[in-house]
Amino acid sequence: MPTTEYRSIEVNIHGKRVSLPKDAYSDLYEPTFLTDHNSVYYDKESDILYIVANNNYAERPYKVCWQIEKGVYKGRKVSELVY
Repeated sequence: MPTTEYRSIEVNIHGKRVSLPKDAYSDLYEPTFLTDHNSVYYDKESDILYIVANNNYAERPYKVCWQIEKGVYKGRKVSELVY
């Protein structure tokens, strides 16, 4: 049974607050809030922000990447990590 989950995800891009919809994270459990497990990449040319988190739920590590393009949430990709 999961004990930790995302409550909300918000970012500020060029002074604009962008809140990710609940369905972008509501099924993701046991996030790892350590800086060496998470990262943010910004593609200035395309104005795309990528938020990447490496998490682990039920001994199954996974990576999630949320994409925000021109201040609008566009989607996410989730992949299981195999070591």
